[in-house]
Amino acid sequence: MGKCGELSMVCIKTLSVVVNLTFLLLGCGVIGAGIWIHMNRDSLMFMFALHSSLTDVLHYLLLSVGSVLVAIGFMGCFGACTESVCFLGFCSFLCVFIIIGGIIFGCLVSFLSKELLQVLFAEMWYKLRHHYNATALPVVVNSSEPNNVTIAWDVLQTKFNCCGVAGPSDYIYSSWFNHSKDADGLFVPASCCLLHDSEYNPDVKKDFDPCQAEAILYPRIKRHQRHHLKSRGCQPVVVEWISENRSPAVSALCLLAVVQFINLFSSCALMRSIRKKMSDYSWSDDDEELEME
Repeated sequence: MGKCGELSMVCIKTLSVVVNLTFLLLGCGVIGAGIWIHMNRDSLMFMFALHSSLTDVLHYLLLSVGSVLVAIGFMGCFGACTESVCFLGFCSFLCVFIIIGGIIFGCLVSFLSKELLQVLFAEMWYKLRHHYNATALPVVVNSSEPNNVTIAWDVLQTKFNCCGVAGPSDYIYSSWFNHSKDADGLFVPASCCLLHDSEYNPDVKKDFDPCQAEAILYPRIKRHQRHHLKSRGCQPVVVEWISENRSPAVSALCLLAVVQFINLFSSCALMRSIRKKMSDYSWSDDDEELEME
């Protein structure tokens, strides 16, 4: 191997080490994000209103992706530093696996986006209708989950400034409304009201009664006359939130795919250079043996 070949091999090795070190650090960050989600479930309680297992799915998905990225980074760095064809080959295999898996995942999400949203909103509607504040019902069923559902819906409606799935009238069909309307005269929970401190607080009663009055008249009362009731449903708000965060997510995945291709190219090129280097050494040994004979 000449000086030009050695220089190109050094450049490819440096590129491979830098790219795989980036993967190693990125994988550690993704694993850290998955652990953070598991440790801070309360701050993401609004996701429980969307789907009961959404946080768990996100937690395990981040841990799995982070582990694969760490494996790619470690195999690539170790293989490039030690010039190990075995480690570089395994790193290339993981890169191909990630690229194919990302393409399949993107296609599934793209083609099944409407069906996934329908399942998501059906789950939201079911929980709101049957489990919201179910611990207050005369017969308590699964008291731990309904409490989480109530907290999750209150956080969701406060965070996104919305009420119900399609609107405040959704609560008319809920078990909570059927229980509370005779006892307390409530038509919507406090988290559906624009209270004085603009945050959900069951102890704050300011603007609470006008909110219930507007809920009784909803939707007959005009939009510009609703000053105390959150009249917009959470379904369109969630759709807008997903649309707003879709572009950054797609950009990050595209960037990851580009880096994966660069890593795959550098690993394959480095393996080729290592094999060429090994073959050059074997040729030189054969020539020396022939000269000695």
